[in-house]
Amino acid sequence: MRILLVDDDAAIIQSLLPVLQSLPGHDVRAATTGGQALQSAIAMGGIELLITDVVMEPMDGFTLRDQMVTRFAGVKTILISGYDLSDYPEQTMHHQVLAKPFDPADLIAAVEREFAPPAPVAVPVVRAVGAPRAVAVPQAVARPAQPTAVSRPAAAPQPTARPAQPVAQPTAVPRATAPQPAAVPRPVAAPRAVAQPQVPVVRAVAPIPVPPPEPEPEPA
Repeated sequence: MRILLVDDDAAIIQSLLPVLQSLPGHDVRAATTGGQALQSAIAMGGIELLITDVVMEPMDGFTLRDQMVTRFAGVKTILISGYDLSDYPEQTMHHQVLAKPFDPADLIAAVEREFAPPAPVAVPVVRAVGAPRAVAVPQAVARPAQPTAVSRPAAAPQPTARPAQPVAQPTAVPRATAPQPAAVPRPVAAPRAVAQPQVPVVRAVAPIPVPPPEPEPEPA
């Protein structure tokens, strides 16, 4: 990564430049004015990180930052200053600000934060907060309404089919039971029909009497 340190105080440059150069994999250069910083950035073929003081002459740190962003897309900026910058919220927004004097370890930590992945972590946090506001609440209300609409028509045909079955079952039972007692007197009537022809047989034999004996002749 190409890093450019800019400060009009030579003592700050001498104390911070060795610290930044100790970071592996970085090309670090320094400048004491905004004009020199622009020339150094062009000579480096562009920069990824600008570490600059704010109160400088003739070009202040905010103007230098804007010039770098215009010339090199994606430039990140760390602002360092011995003055209170709370009156400049728009200029310091989205930038790390280190108040002088600060420990060199704080500067190293700030540089690592600029190039480390934690920066994209802010995106999923915003999505997670925004998703339940717009999506989760209406979905939770719409889902219970759907099973209610389906269960009501399903319950209507069930009571209609159930009363039809119990009505058919008790009707079929007495029909099957009624013919059974009717079959019992049928075999009883059969012997009565057989006994009736025996009566005329007895009557036919009875009227044939044995001829009465002839009267004996009266004695003469």
